Amino acid sequence: MSCFKNVVSVFLKESIDFFRSKALYFALVTPILLSLIFSVVFNGKDVKKPELLLVKNKNNKFYKVIEKSKIFNISYTENTDDAKNEIRQGKFQAAVSLSDELEKISVKSGEINIYVQSNSAQANMIEASIRELIRAYFGQKMPVKINKTEFGSKQDKMKKIFIPFWLLFTLLGGVSLAASSLVEEKDSKTIRALMVSPLKIMDVILGKASCVNILVAFSCFLILFLNKCFTGNIFLTVLIIIVASFLFTQLGILIGILCSGSAAANSVISIVYIAFILPVSMTDSSNIMNNISKYIPSYYVIESFNRSIFLNYQTREMIPYILVLLFWGILFVTLNYLTLKKNMEVL
Repeated sequence: MSCFKNVVSVFLKESIDFFRSKALYFALVTPILLSLIFSVVFNGKDVKKPELLLVKNKNNKFYKVIEKSKIFNISYTENTDDAKNEIRQGKFQAAVSLSDELEKISVKSGEINIYVQSNSAQANMIEASIRELIRAYFGQKMPVKINKTEFGSKQDKMKKIFIPFWLLFTLLGGVSLAASSLVEEKDSKTIRALMVSPLKIMDVILGKASCVNILVAFSCFLILFLNKCFTGNIFLTVLIIIVASFLFTQLGILIGILCSGSAAANSVISIVYIAFILPVSMTDSSNIMNNISKYIPSYYVIESFNRSIFLNYQTREMIPYILVLLFWGILFVTLNYLTLKKNMEVL
């Protein structure tokens, strides 16, 4: 009986401790929120239509079939050469051009030219949908010849998929490093010595960030070097790495300031990783995730890397994206300054 009482006593003590811990709420709330997000995204209603570039040919009967199918989000171009350039630049995953032989409904022959990005899931989806429309329109024999032209090697396509995400993971490492550093300083009470020294608050914030920024930036450069991805607009790529590492490091410092211990900080960092990676990884398949990602800095990091490394965008074309990242960085610096100033005595 005494054993049972002891177990109950320990249970009650641990229950009180758990409910006082912020880490508990993050650990329990996160899977619940994720389950709700996934149930909304994969309910069959929130399916993002693939983006199709269609070469204008309004007299073509099958052209009108594609338009009326409501399978695609269609954009238009005047000629095939423009369509090819759009695919090469990565602005679209697939383009379709119809031959004149398909103009009359009675003529069941001709060619359809499909231009796609190599190894693109969205392009493969468009091709499969076009084939289904052909079967429905011309019958099961499918007398229409489909010519598919791929742009870019499969290896390049795989790099385009993975390299921006590896860089994002590395940049998010700055969140962990900065938060851990500050939490350790708080636990060892050395942060107080910094705050009462002649150093200004901004000196502490920028000084702590600088070390992490250099480590993270070096890791990003190493990834690019080892994968032979120092291509495209190198100046723009370096600029993005510097701005993004500054942004994520400042976020890490904010987490370190606000969290009372390493357990709470690790829980928050896990949430940050999920929140910054999940929506961006699902932008091609979900309208909801695509809309959510526009409010997350990681979206602009991924898009900026894609455009600077693989599509060779000019720096002036990416100014809006850089300004968004700078906005987030300045916001986090401001929050860090105000929070540190407010909590100087507590620290």
